[in-house]
Amino acid sequence: MKTKTFDCVGMKRMAQTRIRAQVSGMSAEEEIAFFRDGAEDFERRIQAAREDFARAHEETPMSRTSQEKVSE
Repeated sequence: MKTKTFDCVGMKRMAQTRIRAQVSGMSAEEEIAFFRDGAEDFERRIQAAREDFARAHEETPMSRTSQEKVSE
C-alpha cells in the first residue's frame, strides 16, 4: 500500500483559500492589479532561476587532453 507523502490537491485548496481571503473586499481593478503583480513577480523569479541555472552550468574550458582529442 502506498503512503501519500504530498497532498497536491490539499495544497491547491489551501492556496485558493489564502488567495480568496486576500482578494475579498477588493474592487475588480484591485484584484486585477493583485494578480498582475503576482504574475510579474513569478516571471522575475523564473528568470532569476534560469540565470542561476545557466551560471551553474556554464561550460568550463576544455582540458588540454580534451582539446587534443577534438582536434584529431
